[in-house]
Amino acid sequence: MRVCTNSTGAYAALRIDVKPDPIAITGNTLAEDLAGVRPFVIHHNVRSLHTDVVHEITNLEDKLAALTIEQERILMDDDDEETPVDTSIRVFSQLLGVLTTSRSLGCIDLAYAQGDMIISCGIDIPVHHVILGSRCTVMQQAFHGETVKSGAISMSLKARGRLEVVGCHPLAMLVVLHYLYGDNVPAFWDRRIGSVVGEQMAHAGTSVPALKGEVEALARAMRLDNLLIVLASASQRTPSPALWRDMAALFARAQAALSPKHESQSRTTDYDMVLELSDKRVACHTVVLRARSPLFTSFLGDEEWTARRWEDGVLNVDFKHLAWRPMEFVFKFIYEGAEAGLFDTIGTFCVLVPLVPVLTKFGRIRQHRG
Repeated sequence: MRVCTNSTGAYAALRIDVKPDPIAITGNTLAEDLAGVRPFVIHHNVRSLHTDVVHEITNLEDKLAALTIEQERILMDDDDEETPVDTSIRVFSQLLGVLTTSRSLGCIDLAYAQGDMIISCGIDIPVHHVILGSRCTVMQQAFHGETVKSGAISMSLKARGRLEVVGCHPLAMLVVLHYLYGDNVPAFWDRRIGSVVGEQMAHAGTSVPALKGEVEALARAMRLDNLLIVLASASQRTPSPALWRDMAALFARAQAALSPKHESQSRTTDYDMVLELSDKRVACHTVVLRARSPLFTSFLGDEEWTARRWEDGVLNVDFKHLAWRPMEFVFKFIYEGAEAGLFDTIGTFCVLVPLVPVLTKFGRIRQHRG
């Protein structure tokens, strides 16, 4: 605001709208981060480190961090941007590697699976039930003990923490699980991709037509309409984004379960972590926070730090130095991948800018100054 006057006493005021310095969100998307915590891929990566027995690894977090750093270094050294077809080939080859590794491993002990549920489908596939249940209502029903049948596909809970799936090739199950975590699917039926991975598929005991039919059957049984739309295309196609909506619904259900009316009966199934802010308690999920936030990756990787904070299956963390108003935007970023428009309004900007150093620890937020 600037005010001017003249010799006769007249005055004028000039107002100029403030244009704040831009703040950019950097790093992985929500889908990329959740795809990075797929337990079945983690087991494959551990085996690739030439470790003989998975449960003898004493510091898995450090080994996985080293893998991630090495992968990022390789990507930084590569000047050519990866195309969608290249990505599909890489992801599908990775799933084929998971299949081979899992067949050699045999039965997986859930205590060392890096997940909290095993899907038995010819091979043992460790998963997170909270991710799968939030993305697929049919899977959620199966986790609660309902038997699901659709054509040749059958899903049933055989033991605590173990879901049996019959009627499909394990590679078809891996493809669907990758979609549930990463919101995308490697288009192995695209001729440009199938011609590269066809021989590997034959060694795995399947073919492009057979596998596509089984993935379609699984998608129908699990009512994954977005996946069925992609499978109907003859070539590479990106599914309609749905992960952010499912994660937002998961977060909302957790807050409802935290209310005094429901807390005593459902807290151990709807969330496993509570942040105590200065003015609000927030229910959340360790797997999501670990995937999305370097800060929580560090916290949750420290068993000594977490041991005394667990109570009845819930991790309680004191964050009373922070209030809900700024943290609401942090959780929108973590659970919904909200990036575009996060800092567009001046009111929001004023709330969050003083906390940019703190928020950087939760996500990847960077302020650019002119």
